[in-house]
Amino acid sequence: MDTGNWDISVKTIGEPDQFEGFILASSASKYQLSSYKTNSDQIVDHNIHFVAQTTSNEKTIEALKEFNPINNAFMLVKFPNGAQQKVAMYDDGLHGDNLANDGLFGGDFKATEAGGYNVQINAYGRNPNGTPFFRTSEHFVPVIEQKISMNAKNANAFSISENRLNITMNVDNQAKSSNDRYRIIAEVWGQSATDKNMQPVSWISTITDVTKGQLNIELDGRWIAMANVAGNFELRNLRVEDAEHFIPLISRKSLGLKVASLPKAASKAFNGEITQEMLMGKRPTEKAVNKAGARLLLVHGYCSSDVWGPYAGQFASSSTFYDLNQNRTHDDFAQRIKNFGAAYSSFGVVAHSQGGAASLHLYTYYWSGLDNSSGNRLIQSVGTPYSGTPLAGNLAAIGDVFGVGCGVNSNLTTSGAASWLAGIPTWARNRVNYNTTSFATKWWRYDYCSIATDLFLSDPEDGVTEKSRGQLSGGINRGHKTGWCHTLSMRDPGQTSDSSRNADMSANANR
Repeated sequence: MDTGNWDISVKTIGEPDQFEGFILASSASKYQLSSYKTNSDQIVDHNIHFVAQTTSNEKTIEALKEFNPINNAFMLVKFPNGAQQKVAMYDDGLHGDNLANDGLFGGDFKATEAGGYNVQINAYGRNPNGTPFFRTSEHFVPVIEQKISMNAKNANAFSISENRLNITMNVDNQAKSSNDRYRIIAEVWGQSATDKNMQPVSWISTITDVTKGQLNIELDGRWIAMANVAGNFELRNLRVEDAEHFIPLISRKSLGLKVASLPKAASKAFNGEITQEMLMGKRPTEKAVNKAGARLLLVHGYCSSDVWGPYAGQFASSSTFYDLNQNRTHDDFAQRIKNFGAAYSSFGVVAHSQGGAASLHLYTYYWSGLDNSSGNRLIQSVGTPYSGTPLAGNLAAIGDVFGVGCGVNSNLTTSGAASWLAGIPTWARNRVNYNTTSFATKWWRYDYCSIATDLFLSDPEDGVTEKSRGQLSGGINRGHKTGWCHTLSMRDPGQTSDSSRNADMSANANR
């Protein structure tokens, strides 16, 4: 659409029931709107703060060095109960917007109830050439109750075996149910045995629940020996997050760690070998039960149809996981894969879309048949938006490709994915082999996978996942292919139907 003033009329056919609609308009202008949430404490009765500014698809814009197109901006906030609130944004240096008149606008609103908030940011003004500037951006913000808190000044630790140290934190748990789970992320530091300076020992990321008013995490004593520390232990950059949205409920820059006894391994000379137990914890003892043999699990994604079923015959010794047309958090999804795979002695995974993230989550936080498998590639994925997709929030309503009837999934939004990835360690990412695809391009036509989603995605993309957001830092990139789209209903063939890639994944998969 050319820049300028346009009049648009929408005509209905017949007399339909009242409904909400929207108009999608895109411009060839190089000026864009960038907006983002600045705080992570998405908790009831806390303020949610956003900033917005002009950016460009060019590396430099000489005009914007002295000219900012935005004259005014505001947020339109839709609360979980359906109420709406218009919130002004300011460029006065007083609303978390850095300096006055620097082009960065800021504003906030109070989250008065738990649930999902839809935030639309509107920005108006004029471009340097005098043409009007109008842009909007959309955000989905989950807000939760403050279910857990901690007043203790110290955590306590004691040896539970020759290798393992148990770290206990006393908490006040206001959760209404006993199955609320939390992700704990923390750095362990200690005083060097040689120069008395504080040294990093280990980084911990685990999921657990509250037991008798306590959160418990474990540390392998060999990390202490490796770091050559002797005392004055503390936890740094501690975060206790809910396990659904990964929203921090407890944050401490530093928390003292009183150690009653250290495991024997902490005082032994470190032999230089970092073992699986040091990274993943002690493997639980498995019950002797009859299970089927090793398998390759074919795992679909969010709100999915049967994307693997028609092609399951292209994968040797495979079983297809089915939880179709559902909206699951990464944690819930991971445990469903685990339970399905429990029928087999071991398994590897080939996953589509969210299934790749859920499988990585499973390998990071839970013991399963993945840990018993052997082969060249533990987890393989295609079209997984590891860094989220702009379609996963309230824009999921736009088309039949992503989420109709399934609702918003905060883990797949760009901000939610970043929160989740912040707790995924490198050793787990190293076991993921990922593939991305995008539409084929022809010089004589307008190219896309889905015309409905194309306006919201940056090329190259597959109709849901942008190539840039399908990358997994620390993972193994198996390449990008053109001519394949995210699902079977898009313009180019669906990426799960690629027999060449399927043959390669089958031949190299763990089982």
